[in-house]
Amino acid sequence: DTQAMHWTEETYSIHGLAPEEVGPGSKEHINRSIECYEPKDRPAIMAAFQGCVEGGQPYDMELPFTTAKGHRLWIRTTARPVFEGGKVIRVIGNIMDITERKVAEELYRGQLNFVETLMRAIPAPVFYKDAEGRYTSVNTTLVARTGRTRKRDLLGRTAVDVFPGPLG
Repeated sequence: DTQAMHWTEETYSIHGLAPEEVGPGSKEHINRSIECYEPKDRPAIMAAFQGCVEGGQPYDMELPFTTAKGHRLWIRTTARPVFEGGKVIRVIGNIMDITERKVAEELYRGQLNFVETLMRAIPAPVFYKDAEGRYTSVNTTLVARTGRTRKRDLLGRTAVDVFPGPLG
């Protein structure tokens, strides 16, 4: 009913604000927080928040974020309603800076793309297997030389599955 928000020190830090800039319990928290999201993402975060407040629907979102000081971040924001007498009386939320994880994921994707490009370029059969010996990646040369299909015959299978008999 009051639309008052209360932030932790970490929440202020993620937003790039100090408590004296937006005092505890201030209705201004909502507007200052929404301003940090990309304009294209603002309707989605507002809809999620309204859905939580009005409909009791929790949410969990990962979005780009720009602090009040202009620092670019990735954040994960979650919220869940608290009910009393069948009515949402408050929302408990969390915001986390997940920038390091997002950067690591992007780096990992880049490395995977590099490895896949390298595997396609190598004229010899190349494959990766998991700890149980199942093929997790095979190059085109291996597919061509074995006469098997990548998805149906090779990936997720072991050499014994693919090549039964004395050579498997």
